[in-house]
Amino acid sequence: GVPAAAWRGVSMPEPRQVNKWDIAAVKRILDERACAIVLDSGYREDFYVSNVKILLGLLTCGFAIVAQFYPEKFPENVSVLMACIGGYILFNLVLQLFINYKEVDNILFTHAKDTAKFVNPGILVASRMDRFQDVYTLEIKGKAIKGKAAQRPVKLEKSVAKWFDVDGVLAENIFKADVLKLLQEYEEGFGSKQQ
Repeated sequence: GVPAAAWRGVSMPEPRQVNKWDIAAVKRILDERACAIVLDSGYREDFYVSNVKILLGLLTCGFAIVAQFYPEKFPENVSVLMACIGGYILFNLVLQLFINYKEVDNILFTHAKDTAKFVNPGILVASRMDRFQDVYTLEIKGKAIKGKAAQRPVKLEKSVAKWFDVDGVLAENIFKADVLKLLQEYEEGFGSKQQ
C-alpha cells in the first residue's frame, strides 16, 4: 500500500481521519467535503428543501404539543386528541413523502451560478454508497428536469481506497481534484448546450 505520509494533502492544516471500516462515517466525510468544494467553487446553497422539512417538522410537533398541553382533561378532550393524532400522522407522512421524493439521495441543492459563460438553473449534488461496498458515487445534475435548461447528469464512481490511506486519512487534494473535474465536466456540458 501507499504510505500514509504520501497521501496527506497539504491544502488542509489538519488531516481528516476516519474509521475506514465505518461506511457511514466514510460517506459522511466525503459528502461534507464534496459540498464544501462545490460551494467554494461559486455556487450558493439553496435552503428551500431544508426549510420545508423544518416547517413540516414544526407543524408535526405542534400537534403533539397541543395534544399534551390542551387545558381540558381526558375524556372531555377526546375529539381534540383524535384531531391532534390525525394531524400528527398526516404531517409526519407528508414529511416522509417529501424526503423520499424531493430530497432522495441529494446532499446539496444550489442556486444558479452566474458566470460570463452561461447561467445555469442551479445544481443538485447526490451521493450514494451501498452498504458493505467500497464504491462511492457522486452525481451532479441540474435542477431543471425538462426543457431547454435540462442538462444530462455527470457521475463519478470510485473506490474510497483512492481517497483514503491505510490509516483512514482523507487525501483532500486528490478528492478535491476529482470533484472539481466532475463539476467542470457538468459545466462544460451545460455551457456547450447554451451556445
